[in-house]
Amino acid sequence: MMIFWGLFFLTVFLLGLYLMVINPIAKKYQSTHFLDLGLGSGLMAVALIYVTLAHIMPQFEDESVTQPCGKKSPQAICYGLDTVTCSRAWHSFDETCELEIKPIREKRPTTLLYPITYKCHAQKFDKITFYNRRRTDTAFCREYFKKIE
Repeated sequence: MMIFWGLFFLTVFLLGLYLMVINPIAKKYQSTHFLDLGLGSGLMAVALIYVTLAHIMPQFEDESVTQPCGKKSPQAICYGLDTVTCSRAWHSFDETCELEIKPIREKRPTTLLYPITYKCHAQKFDKITFYNRRRTDTAFCREYFKKIE
């Protein structure tokens, strides 16, 4: 879907550039070129705003927000733990999950391991922090708890 919008706004940008350089409206109606310049500038501005919001701004987002126990993570939203406690509990399973994943890594070395590691951590984290769950009535948390079980 992102490719579609990228191509769409590239077309919008090129159309704006075409209007500014070639001036087709001014030539067809024998008028001044200000209408072409205005429309072209507007189209180019819309395309540049899209590029800024969709591609450039996410580069500046703080990665700690989306990491486990970050501000927007399921652990921060669905459990009643402070960030330090949550982070310590999450990382306490690093070695255990690594040992569980070792046979998979040896058997299929090219497998993407992050989803498997994440699920391992999430299941063990939920097991020890089960009674700290909060907001279990929200769709986001219900989906998260269903996914890790």
